[in-house]
Amino acid sequence: MSRKVDECKPLLVGKAAGMRVCVTKSIYSEDEDFECADAVFDCIGDAGDERFTFQDLTTPGSFWQDDDKA
Repeated sequence: MSRKVDECKPLLVGKAAGMRVCVTKSIYSEDEDFECADAVFDCIGDAGDERFTFQDLTTPGSFWQDDDKA
């Protein structure tokens, strides 16, 4: 199985299950297309400089607030 399929499989399985899916890119997937993901982050961030928190991603969390208005 190709690396591209291996990296996209969790995303596709999550979406097929009706879940919201966030992707954190790695050096192996930085050039991949994750357009079907609900959110794509370049990294989680270091302590004190996090891009998001677990509480942001839970429902209802601050990350999804705009999603509910759409």
